[in-house]
Amino acid sequence: MATNSSVPVLKAEWITAGTHVTTLGPKTVLRHEIPAALGDRADVIFTDSRAQAASYGEAHLLACDRMVELGAILAGTAKGRTSPEQITLFSSVGLAGTEVAVAAALCDVPH
Repeated sequence: MATNSSVPVLKAEWITAGTHVTTLGPKTVLRHEIPAALGDRADVIFTDSRAQAASYGEAHLLACDRMVELGAILAGTAKGRTSPEQITLFSSVGLAGTEVAVAAALCDVPH
């Protein structure tokens, strides 16, 4: 999801087994594009930076202690989805430079 909505734009019960949701927009207790109940339903919650998620000025909507870092999943030091039925939730905190690095890598592809 990529909205700037300060209220949920979907309901947790709409998410079925095996679904993955990525949230990019607001994720604080006071402003959030996803319902808090989705965090409760998710089997795996991961982020690009737990430290950054925990350092928001307002409390994060999702339990930071339940989050695992994407880098740890990719490195094999943390578990991601372990069955096709699990609901996964990626909470992007928008690490500065990530998008720029991806764009740079894509632009360097020979034509």
